Amino acid sequence: MENERECFEEIAYKGYTVLIEIDEYPLNPREESDCLGTIYYGRSRNCIYGDKEVDGIDGLANELGLYKSNGDDFEEEEEEAICKALSKDYIWIDVNFCSLNICAVSKDTIRKEYGWKNITKKRIAQIEKYLQSEVDEFTAYCEGEVYCYNIHSRDNEEIDGCCGIYGDSGLEYLKEDAKSIIDYHIKYELKAKYNQLKSYIRGNVPLIYRFV
Repeated sequence: MENERECFEEIAYKGYTVLIEIDEYPLNPREESDCLGTIYYGRSRNCIYGDKEVDGIDGLANELGLYKSNGDDFEEEEEEAICKALSKDYIWIDVNFCSLNICAVSKDTIRKEYGWKNITKKRIAQIEKYLQSEVDEFTAYCEGEVYCYNIHSRDNEEIDGCCGIYGDSGLEYLKEDAKSIIDYHIKYELKAKYNQLKSYIRGNVPLIYRFV
């Protein structure tokens, strides 16, 4: 017999119960999703792992072709030059730069994916927000913050559920989604009872048999 998952949180809503549990078998979003960015990581205990390991700041620059396309800029302080070269050719976010942990996508890829000729500051901010959501989702996966929920009716019948909900933001969405499902279920039940009662009335069913 399988062990039941430990309940993370229980929510009572309109006579229904939402049981939130830790997803014991979450999917790795970097493997299961079509990710826009690539997470690069160095050998450090402070970084989250990702898609490609790089050997130091030189390894990062070589992997991204920054020395080749920005050679003259590297007369400056190396870390400053890396950041400048990154911002020229890539849209990226700093997961933990000191631990060599960034998420980046080339501007050429963005132009191709979105059909954009010009990449404005507003568009850069849009892509940065998207990259951050990818990092947040992967971080939640690494830290075991992936959730499932099941909804039980007043009769303790399981009526709906879902798994693979990542992180704190996903948890908040989960709660709202579960409540909307309950609201819909109550509305559906009331409508079904009302329609059945109308059919009893049309059929002149005695009152004693009209309780539903």
